[in-house]
This record gives sequence, structure tokens and C-alpha cells, in this order.
Amino acid sequence: MFQNSKIKLTGLAILALGLVLAACGQPKNFITIGGCPAVGVLSHLGSFTRFNSTSQTSENVIFDASITNLDYTCRESKTIDTTISFSIQAHRGPAMTSDVYNITYIVVVIKDNYQITTKKKFTTQIRFAPGQETAGVRETFIQHFDDVDASIRYDYEVFVGFEMSPEELQFNVVR
Repeated sequence: MFQNSKIKLTGLAILALGLVLAACGQPKNFITIGGCPAVGVLSHLGSFTRFNSTSQTSENVIFDASITNLDYTCRESKTIDTTISFSIQAHRGPAMTSDVYNITYIVVVIKDNYQITTKKKFTTQIRFAPGQETAGVRETFIQHFDDVDASIRYDYEVFVGFEMSPEELQFNVVR
């Protein structure tokens, strides 16, 4: 019984030594750094509720909207083009009086986690069919970066979110 355990331990030691020696002959790992930005939805700006008055009660809700299905691709050569797509989904509220509403969203480019380099506003329309409880739209845009070397040197991020009034933002943060 002792000899059988000794054979198993010797076999495991030989296997481990073989793996270590095999790894020594492999090329070293290299870290590849790219210039494509990180992409995301801004915290507290990815959903919001629009009210028909300053009273933020459930009977005054026109609609609730959310940014969903964020997707992006990045093409890197001497420049960088990041194509960003996302959906805006809205749910009808009891105070809705129209079937068409404009929603403004923002695209913000941040460098090194704190410096806003670009902020763009876009407006889209949400159209509810009569009697329809939800409606949505798909938005796509391209964020262009002129210099790949600068994109690698600096940490760029691209965020999307809804533009909100201070009251809408406060309601969003609290809920």
C-alpha cells in the first residue's frame, strides 16, 4: 500500500516537472494595449421618469424610459471609430396625453476618468401606437478619435445617458 502511494507521488512530481519545463520554452506573454474606448451608460442617467407637473406622484407619470441593449464595435487603424448602438424603451404612464414624445440623450467622452472632452446632445422621438403600453427606438452614432497614439496614452471612455432636469435627476437618484 505504501509503495503504491509512493509511485503515485513520483508520477505527479514528474508530471509537474514536465509542465514547468514545457512552460520555460514558451514565448513570454505580451500585453496588447489598444486605443478603443470603454463604453457604458452613465450612472443615474440610464433611466428616468417624465412627469406632467412638479408633483412627482404615480398619477402624474407621462412615461418611464430606459437605455437598454448597449452594443458597440471599434475599428482601429491610424484613427479610431467606435460605433455605438443602444435602445431607448419607454412605458406609458397614466398622465400620457400624446403618442409622440421627444427624448434628449447625451454622449459624453471622458479622458483619464475625470476630464470631459466632449458632450453632445441628441434628440429622438418615441412614438406610441394607440393603446400600446411600450414603445422604443434604436439609436446609433459613431464616436471618432483622430489619433490612435493619444487614445492609447489616455484612457478614453464614452458614456450615454438621458439629459434630465435637476428635479428629474434627483427623483432618479432617490428611487
